[in-house]
Amino acid sequence: MTLIERHEEAASLCELFNICTAGNGAVALITGNAASGKSSLLQDFGENVSTSDAVLLTAVASRAERDLPMGVLSQLLHSTDMPAERSALFDHLLEDCMASLVDVDGGLRSPNVLVLHGLFKALIRQAMHTPVVIVVDDLQYIDNASWQFLLYFLRRSRSARTMVVFTQRTDADRAPVEVHSELVSMPNYRHIELQPLTRQGTASVLSLHLDPETADQLVDEFHRISHGNPLLVQALLDDLSAGAPSAPQVVVGDAVGRAVLRCLHSSGRSTLRVARGAAVLNERTSPVLLARLLDMETGAVEQECRTLRSIGLLGGMVLRHATGRSAVVRDMPTSERSELHRRAAKLLFETCSAATTVARHLLAAGNPDEPWAVEVLTDAADHTAHDGEVEFARSCLELAQQYCFDRRRCTTITLALLNLEWPLHPTVAIRRLRQLVDSAPYQSLLLPQATDLVDWLLCVGWTGPVWAVLDRIAELSAAGDAYATTELRNIELRLSCDFPGVSDRRNGTLAAQHITKTIKASAVTNPRLSAFAAFDTVLREGEEEDSIKVAEKVLEGTSSDDRRVQHVFAAISTLLCTDRLEKAGKWTEKLLRQVPPLQCPGYEGALLALRAETFLYRGDFRSAHDYAHASFQRIPFVAWGDMIGGPLSTLLLASVKNAELWKATELIGKPVSERIYQTRYGIRYLYSRGQYYFETGRLSEALTDFNTCGEMMRAWDMDRPAFVPWRSGLARVRLCLNQPVQAWQLLQEQLELLPDRSKPCPRVRSPRPLAAEDRSQQYESLHRAIVALEIGGDRAEPAQETTEPRQLRVSGDESERAATFRHRPHNRTLGHRIPGMSLETPEEIHTDTAAMLRTSNVASKVRSLSGAERRTGTLAAQGLSNREISERLYITVSTVEQHLTRVYRKLDIKRRQDLPSNIGIT
Repeated sequence: MTLIERHEEAASLCELFNICTAGNGAVALITGNAASGKSSLLQDFGENVSTSDAVLLTAVASRAERDLPMGVLSQLLHSTDMPAERSALFDHLLEDCMASLVDVDGGLRSPNVLVLHGLFKALIRQAMHTPVVIVVDDLQYIDNASWQFLLYFLRRSRSARTMVVFTQRTDADRAPVEVHSELVSMPNYRHIELQPLTRQGTASVLSLHLDPETADQLVDEFHRISHGNPLLVQALLDDLSAGAPSAPQVVVGDAVGRAVLRCLHSSGRSTLRVARGAAVLNERTSPVLLARLLDMETGAVEQECRTLRSIGLLGGMVLRHATGRSAVVRDMPTSERSELHRRAAKLLFETCSAATTVARHLLAAGNPDEPWAVEVLTDAADHTAHDGEVEFARSCLELAQQYCFDRRRCTTITLALLNLEWPLHPTVAIRRLRQLVDSAPYQSLLLPQATDLVDWLLCVGWTGPVWAVLDRIAELSAAGDAYATTELRNIELRLSCDFPGVSDRRNGTLAAQHITKTIKASAVTNPRLSAFAAFDTVLREGEEEDSIKVAEKVLEGTSSDDRRVQHVFAAISTLLCTDRLEKAGKWTEKLLRQVPPLQCPGYEGALLALRAETFLYRGDFRSAHDYAHASFQRIPFVAWGDMIGGPLSTLLLASVKNAELWKATELIGKPVSERIYQTRYGIRYLYSRGQYYFETGRLSEALTDFNTCGEMMRAWDMDRPAFVPWRSGLARVRLCLNQPVQAWQLLQEQLELLPDRSKPCPRVRSPRPLAAEDRSQQYESLHRAIVALEIGGDRAEPAQETTEPRQLRVSGDESERAATFRHRPHNRTLGHRIPGMSLETPEEIHTDTAAMLRTSNVASKVRSLSGAERRTGTLAAQGLSNREISERLYITVSTVEQHLTRVYRKLDIKRRQDLPSNIGIT
């Protein structure tokens, strides 16, 4: 064993051993702090003794066996091999000692002196032949009976070949008081006190494990952290070896935590208790406060703190290692830890500490039964939320809500939780909002609670409960609250803008019919609501420069701390509907850059959906698809509520424009609430779905959706092509139905509604008169006008502007589906038409799948298919591969192939590409 800075101490022990072998008794007491190397020095000494002919008797006293009479003496007598006769003698003498134990003062038990003398004589006889060395580690824990024997032995062995070595902690206060007085009187007595390692000693330890350059680089930090404690130095080396070998750095890790616990558990109980109290109070520790926390005398606490400093664990009044502090807290029994945190919270509250500090202890305690706890927790949440500690603030509010029994105050706490959770956990926020709707005391809401609740309800499109809250705001307004009157008008403005189809239960009219100039004027005092006023003006009155300025002003005042983005949507939509696409793109990009990546998925998801809409208007359908898809990765489908129509319509239309119809088919299959058709996003969803129906040959459904768009927009007084160009979609259907005159009329109407007719329109060139061209050129001209008038039409990428059949972007497993869609008849005839194609008869226009199924021959063939064949054929027609069909229908790939073979035979077709798209319709 290599000893560092313990050579003088080891030499002193060897000198005493030489005195012993020369025929004189010797005794040594080794003292030092916990983990100072006492046991290591003993072990080294024992190895040296074992090389001689001396008899080595060893024992380790422990706290657990302190009340076991003769426990240490029994260890000594059984620690070495002896002849059977001598071993039997010692056992007999031990039994006599146990039988002779009598109670003495203080409840201790002591053996009979005559029995002790017999045991002494047996050991002295052994020493006459060979030296006898007795070693007892941790003397402070020795049982009284064993200690009485060792004192008896020491008094009578001064001229015998015996040596006794004890180790004892410096801070020990439980060792027998006679120890010093008895040992000091011995002629060959040495008191060896171990000191912490010096910087040079720490460097010597490092040199045994590290190369010289690294050791020299790290020695100062090692010595500062360990304070010369050998156990901590070794723990730091263990943590260092567990780190990256390429760039060694000092790491205070798990090994240090275990070393701290070992130091504390080998110290006294009072030392451990004070360390636990210091770990709980942490930076707020003081001797007086710590004494109150632990119900101890201040002097006793100060003494234990000095011990902890000498060990190297305490700096000032704080545990020096954060890792060690965490280890100490985790090591405590749950009940003790909870009680200490509860007492700490009460003490800190009484001493007027910060709410955040008190709240941390309340959270750790877990049972804030104090009457002031809810107020402290909510105050702490408010402060830490502004500082970015969102999860801590959320924990405070959840605990406050759990122990709050005032319904009105619970509502405030829940609303605060919504503000925190929506950016981080949108799905959790939706569940919490649903619980609040079921339990909120609507008739007693305060105005800030009512307006905040309405804001959240409209964010997810739940207009049903809004009217109960509006009744409360109207009640406050009628009572003379001017602010309530303003808020009431502002909410009506937002309803008109985002939920124009909602009926006001108070008077039976639509929200879209409520708005007056007075209400709009009142909104300018509120930056958030002014965005809705500007957008409402653009939708219902056409483009106005003032609206654009208001929208930009709102965006300039948007803070990254504002996590509700509906007013941002309205401001960006104002720019989009007035053809300020470049500005809209710059603002969405800027807002997204302010969001920490993956830290606010709710806020980030809403902005991603907004940026996707911007790309859609700019004609970059690929980017629109990618951003819309990313928004659903941040906010799950269900968490969008009734506002799902916005991002879903963007993703659907982008998929259609990218000719990825299998993706669009999956989106169409997602269930949406009928309530989305009361929102402005419902119009966009109908338009996108109509485009899908058109591209898949379902002309009647497309016709219905486009007409419904028109009816809703006219009824809501927002028939603006810049918002949703439903007429161009309807014109496309009319053109495919061989109704070019109706298509032309729709385009003319759309052009009439575009702003600033006197200036060249940035989106469309007017087609030439119908009579000036032949039929093929007429259809081509109309088609080009339709494309230009659609969302993003005149800015689409070349691959999407062309009148050639669309080429799908595919890779890997999508190639089979792409081939299916690329070769379908309806994609050649119902998509972008080829210039110069012959359009002599209506029959040539009606080549879509729906028309094919209406013929008796094809319909009869389809009816001959079984249910399983029809399901398999439908999925194959939608572009799914055999493997995907098998996964969807839970059948094997072989079964899929068999079904398709029978489908081909019954329909009299030879390949997959000839499957009708609506094979499932009878």
